[in-house]
Amino acid sequence: MRPFRIATFNVWHGLAGQGAFHGLFGFREFENRDDREARWRTALKDLLEVDADVVLLQELNPVSQKGKDLVSTLGGQFYGRVDQSGLKVLSRGVPGNLSTGLGILMRGEARAARLRDDVEKFPRSRKLSGGLGVTGEDFSLHFDEQRYAQFLSVRHERLGRVLVVNTHLHHGFERFPELLRLLSEAVEAGRVGRAEAQDVLEHLDRSRDRRIAEVDRILELVERVNAEHDGVVIGGDLNSVATGGAIRSLELAGFYDLAKKAGNDEATWDPIKNEANHRLQRMKGFDFPLPDYGNRALRDVYRQFDLLPRRIDYLFGRGSVRDVSQVDVFGQPKAGETGASDHFGVVATWI
Repeated sequence: MRPFRIATFNVWHGLAGQGAFHGLFGFREFENRDDREARWRTALKDLLEVDADVVLLQELNPVSQKGKDLVSTLGGQFYGRVDQSGLKVLSRGVPGNLSTGLGILMRGEARAARLRDDVEKFPRSRKLSGGLGVTGEDFSLHFDEQRYAQFLSVRHERLGRVLVVNTHLHHGFERFPELLRLLSEAVEAGRVGRAEAQDVLEHLDRSRDRRIAEVDRILELVERVNAEHDGVVIGGDLNSVATGGAIRSLELAGFYDLAKKAGNDEATWDPIKNEANHRLQRMKGFDFPLPDYGNRALRDVYRQFDLLPRRIDYLFGRGSVRDVSQVDVFGQPKAGETGASDHFGVVATWI
């Protein structure tokens, strides 16, 4: 029997963040269309080489076209879920360049599995956080950050029935140890006021609490059909280091960090190994998810933290999938080349 693989990859839409409008109709783009398409072709090449049976993707933009590209190049069946799209009617609206979201590609040894009749209505996707509104490429109406998760039940001859969850959690720092160290040093040096620092800490706690609530929502849905599955994999861009609240919530629910279990905790956000893409963000002005009060020293704290390699993309497993054979990081560019994304991907292999 060939190895069974599940991968996760944030392929980076290449758009600036909150409030970064370019003119009236779209978000600021970090690169031109040709360069963005070149990155996407590199992503498809990376995924072909990984040859995973189930691929979890984040920041597909636009979701439907990227799904067609994936099926055309890798084969299989694609399931998409738009999570950020602004105001759209009949696919027209603002931001014109934003219809980004999640996708699951099922191929190779993976087969769709049906659930019992009493749980057949389990959702293919579910909103985790965000205000009132709907998202989609044809029609969309929302004014804030929306976060979703996808759910897919697959069968494998050896692992049994596996529930696969794909998500992209809230983007925002929390009280990560290295960030606290940098902030404390700036306060002690008098570059950042104590009142400013206290307000930043409150923002950090709100980001942590939102991610924890998103994970709690995922776990609530997982438990509804847990008895129907031999194993569960939760993966994606969790926007947290290993000490974060969301990661701790998954561990308390009995999930194992598969990379850690396999002895490979290599960074997936790495401005050193992935220098070209991260330099592009710095040059074009990346928007940090925290207030700076016009204080350049605070922006420097955020920038210094963001330059630190860290792991924020994960595959967690429970049940039949916990005993993983190998976990690898992929998508690292060669020296002098531009990688497919500002993230690296993660692939778990069961032999």
